[in-house]
Amino acid sequence: MLNNFLSRFRKPKDLRVKLSAIAKDEAAYLPMWVFHHLRMGFDEIEIYLNLIEDNSVDVCRKISAHYPLVYRDANYIYDNLEDDSYQKTAYRIMRKEARADKFTYLMFLDLDELLCSTMPGGSIRQCLTELNFPDVVSFQWALKSGDTKEFGLPLAHSNCLHNDMHVKSVFKPELRIQSVRVHNVVSRSAKYVLSDGEPKRNRGSHVVQIGQFSESELKPYFVLHRIWRSQLEYVAHLAKGSPDFLFNVYHRVDNGKESRQLRLKSNRLGYERQTLLDHFESAISHAVDDEELLQYEADYQNFIQKCELEKPIAEGQQFVKNRARDLLQTLSVMNTTLAPEAEQLFRNVDIEALSRRLGL
Repeated sequence: MLNNFLSRFRKPKDLRVKLSAIAKDEAAYLPMWVFHHLRMGFDEIEIYLNLIEDNSVDVCRKISAHYPLVYRDANYIYDNLEDDSYQKTAYRIMRKEARADKFTYLMFLDLDELLCSTMPGGSIRQCLTELNFPDVVSFQWALKSGDTKEFGLPLAHSNCLHNDMHVKSVFKPELRIQSVRVHNVVSRSAKYVLSDGEPKRNRGSHVVQIGQFSESELKPYFVLHRIWRSQLEYVAHLAKGSPDFLFNVYHRVDNGKESRQLRLKSNRLGYERQTLLDHFESAISHAVDDEELLQYEADYQNFIQKCELEKPIAEGQQFVKNRARDLLQTLSVMNTTLAPEAEQLFRNVDIEALSRRLGL
């Protein structure tokens, strides 16, 4: 059972680690993400719900009845924005609250990011203890190639990963911090290390220095970035673009083409539907023990049953499918040719096959 597994990671009273995230329409992924990080030993998980249209509130309510998950409607932050982004403003608020609540460490992750360890049974507590409780620990991204299975587990027996120079960091909220950033914090007095204990030379930067970047080897702890998932999920994710992300498309008319705009997520460069080994000589083949995977899945199923999440997860997954279908249908009805700046988002997506899969 999950409770028995978590009992192996009871923390000393003076070490409390909090994980915080912003979630927009993530009901399909919240259960797995929360479960995974409870399993990694976080003491509390906090979710700021942002412009929700799916059943995320119901999912959070069910989980919080049994596990240390706190959540809130965080739309109010839009009323207090000045020159900064919603995300950075939310992170500053989260850090202030974590400090007031006496958490020893705080980490920010997105819902497509999961802290992982190359060691069976590795935990955030073990990581911080072995590193002798530094001020900031930065974990490198490892991008996972696209999945053929929709809504699958984060890792399989065999995984094709590619190290990325970006990091995500866990830090002491009590530090004197000059800037809270998306990937890191800036503190002149802080001690920064990577997850193998090596000092981070460029400290508060959102990336690792080239001389410290290893393309061919995973650090003991890393952040798995599921930037692609399956094609269906990738297309649905594109449709989550904020009001700041408007892309031109070309709509055919009788006398030529006219420009229309779609709201699409802009920070993607296309879908990786083949293994990364086909494109990157430095890609990493990361194996996970079958017994470990079976135990992970069994623990997750127990978590789902305890929280009565079967139907809410199915509802969340249907929302994702509908969002992908709506976007593809919009492109089809508009008889649309994508402009170059939008076309890159759909690189390697088999739009025709996916449209058939969704009944279009």
